[in-house]
Formats: sequence, C-alpha cells, structure tokens
Amino acid sequence: MKYSKSEYPEKMKKLPANVRNKAIEILNAMLIADTKLDLKYATALSIKRAKDWVNKNKKHTSHSAAKYYVIPYKSGWGVKSDLKSPVTYFFNRLDRTIEAARYMAFKNHADLVITRKNGKVEKIVK
Repeated sequence: MKYSKSEYPEKMKKLPANVRNKAIEILNAMLIADTKLDLKYATALSIKRAKDWVNKNKKHTSHSAAKYYVIPYKSGWGVKSDLKSPVTYFFNRLDRTIEAARYMAFKNHADLVITRKNGKVEKIVK
C-alpha cells in the first residue's frame, strides 16, 4: 500500500508534519524495495530515519540564517558576525574587508551583507 499525507500509519499521527512527511516518503520507498517487509518494523524504522534526517538538516539549515556584515567603522570598514556583536575585524580598504568577510561567510555557510557609508544595504551575497 502506498501512503500519503492524508493516509498513513497510526504511529505517525502525533509526529510533526515535517517528520511525518519524510517518514511517509521513507516508508513508501522501503515498501517498494521489499514487498515482504513487516509493516510495524518498517514504520518504526522510517520514523527513526525521518527524525534523524530532520535533525541533521536542522543543523545545516540553521547556518543559512547566519549573516556577516561589512559596515563603515571609524576611518575604514569593519566585519561583524551579527548586528549586536562588536566589530571583529577592521580594514582601511573596502575591497580587503569584503574579501575577508566573503571568506568568513563561505566557511560558515552564511550570507554576507555589505552596507554603504550612509548605512543602507548595498548588496546581499548568498
């Protein structure tokens, strides 16, 4: 039997929607691969794998909200890891500041926000 978002095993009813949807996807794949598989075992295993998958992807997607900021600072430019933190790095030249900030953003899977001297956002690099 192929399960869907509206029809699924009883054990999946109390799961969060994102976990349940992934568990249904995994369960369907397991049942297609092995039609003689015990349904209770397959359901339990698909739930466990779905929870693991969601937790793993939360770790990777949490970084996407992270941002580095290139801002005017004193007589040059600074790099901050978030708006509330102090300036982490200071450079006299904008090009060097952007180069360093791009590297940090890349290494940390974050976005880069570059602001003008007047404080308005000039560019967001993802």
